[in-house]
Amino acid sequence: MSAVLKGAHRDIANLQLRREFIVAFAEGPDSNVFTPAWSKYRAPVAEVINEEFEAESASLHDLLRLVRNAAAGVDVQLHARAWIDAEAKRFADLHEAFRAIEIEEGR
Repeated sequence: MSAVLKGAHRDIANLQLRREFIVAFAEGPDSNVFTPAWSKYRAPVAEVINEEFEAESASLHDLLRLVRNAAAGVDVQLHARAWIDAEAKRFADLHEAFRAIEIEEGR
């Protein structure tokens, strides 16, 4: 398979994974997302985020600041959307290579 096609599959995989993460996040913490890089194929979005918190505390600190500001009455809608988008990107970047392989194999 050509390098261009493989690159396109990675782009598609990344976009699919980002979109799925954002939808699952909006549906709630128990909503499942594909996790092709993990031993289990699907996991709740809460578990995906918890894994991120264990790996990198900056994301958790950002979330806690958002909650603090929301509790203080600060409009955090734009910052919350940016946090969700950043988490979706981290998630997709982690899993995209495995998803791209599945796309290449027609799964």
